[in-house]
Amino acid sequence: MPIVWQQDPTISFCIAGATPPEAILDLTQDSRIQVVANPDNMSNVAKNCTLTIVPLRIGGGTRIKILHSMAMGLPVVSTSLGCEGLAIVDNVHLLIRDQPEAFATAILQLLSDQDLQKKVAP
Repeated sequence: MPIVWQQDPTISFCIAGATPPEAILDLTQDSRIQVVANPDNMSNVAKNCTLTIVPLRIGGGTRIKILHSMAMGLPVVSTSLGCEGLAIVDNVHLLIRDQPEAFATAILQLLSDQDLQKKVAP
């Protein structure tokens, strides 16, 4: 987020998920960050978003958030680990970026380029 905010400090983020740890909840001290803990309906959260980011660096499990976002027509930026196991292609189905600077650049590109949004989230 800090890299994104260096370019555009007005961008806000919504973090949604089950039982967020205290460190995530503490992020709401910044007014640009909203945390939705244990949402009843992720579709209601997602419909207020421009894109989905999946900055996973460790972890496992299924990639339901990516599939859900794609089904809703939201563009996605993910790390390789975040979309591991899915039959997707970088720059076609979503943007895959593993380095923090490249990840931030992809977020900014999607926010400013509607043609790119339509390309990866038709």
